[in-house]
Amino acid sequence: MTVKRRLLILLSSILITQPLYAKSEVEELKDMVKSLTKRIAVLENKSSSHSLKKPHNPHNAELPVPTTKSVEKDASSEPIHLVKSRDEKLKVTLQGMIHRGALYVDNSKKSKLFSVDNDNDPSRVTVLADGKFNEDISVQAATEVAPIDNSTADIDIRPNGISRNYVHVRRAEVSVTSKTAGTIFLGRGDTTTYNIPEYDISGTDAPASGAGVAYLAEGITFIDRLNPTPIGPTVIKAWDDMDGLGQASRIRYDTPQFGIFTLGTSYSNTNSGDVALKWDADTDGTKIQGGVGFGKKSENWRQISGSNSILFPCGLSITGAGGFRNHFKNTTGTSRSSAKYIFGKLGYKYKLFSFGYTAIAANLGFARNMTANSQKTTTYGYALVQHIDSIATEVYVTGQWYDLDQTGTNFGKITATMLGVRIKF
Repeated sequence: MTVKRRLLILLSSILITQPLYAKSEVEELKDMVKSLTKRIAVLENKSSSHSLKKPHNPHNAELPVPTTKSVEKDASSEPIHLVKSRDEKLKVTLQGMIHRGALYVDNSKKSKLFSVDNDNDPSRVTVLADGKFNEDISVQAATEVAPIDNSTADIDIRPNGISRNYVHVRRAEVSVTSKTAGTIFLGRGDTTTYNIPEYDISGTDAPASGAGVAYLAEGITFIDRLNPTPIGPTVIKAWDDMDGLGQASRIRYDTPQFGIFTLGTSYSNTNSGDVALKWDADTDGTKIQGGVGFGKKSENWRQISGSNSILFPCGLSITGAGGFRNHFKNTTGTSRSSAKYIFGKLGYKYKLFSFGYTAIAANLGFARNMTANSQKTTTYGYALVQHIDSIATEVYVTGQWYDLDQTGTNFGKITATMLGVRIKF
């Protein structure tokens, strides 16, 4: 007998044993007892039915037990942040990429297969800490390191060619951004002309971005087929796309975006400085990105270089780049002829598979006097890149040829072919 039923019996007993009340009052109490009795009976029936009812399980299978993860998922739809700052006022982000490839190289005398890190866009890990001072001003601290193993910058076919692994610091900087006044950077990072000749929105920028086609085999040395000693220049020196002032410890300022344009300048510890104008536009589905920059590297040279890349709604892309470098006289008073180059790339991007775009491109470039007077460099190549969007991955095959013609030499052509993969996280 339940506690509730016992209470009703007790209440009934009290009503019976008590002196007679007015008829109307007694009748009201009786009606209340009857009503309460019915409600308790209904509730007890529901409770009994609920406790005896079993889930539908025709095969007597073991029923799943809710896990901690499912409970957490139901409790909150907020993402779990595995990287946190010691100060909750800052938002910390971890990102990076792994970019590896199998590279086959032939220098017209020997050939070799390498496992490499593609220096066009090297593997790296980046940690960003972002904070907001007010609605106009925000700050960011950035650290970026590249765990390099067999970079295409270090390998060579020669017996004493370098093959090594190390950690390279790419960024260690603080920046303050005002929506109305622009951004100031302090520390190691990109100079304002860095990547200026490598704008590329063709979808084939993983193996080589813009005019930066030398990175694929940059450490490989040209060999004179008639006189193997002395050796010739490396690929990166014979095809130098004048990639600004690179990364350095510098002070940099970028203006806010005015329409499609941004203006920037930087000055580094090596007594080098630069200035650049960049643009980014999207007109009726046609995307345009590019820039042009002027830089002076200490007492070595001054140069101007730039690029522009256009992607049409149909998937066709056109990318062009060029540069001009004026060398200063050396300590002996000897002067060098000005170095210059021009480069073009034609691409097409289309949806062959549902899981991501397929992009193809062909390129051609000509350069003069990169490492010596009366020198000509020709390069041409192709790229086929398959994007796999669901896993942020690009798989590609690419090939590039480098031909160096210099008075008094007979350098063999260098051929580089790579099967590569870039995964961003």
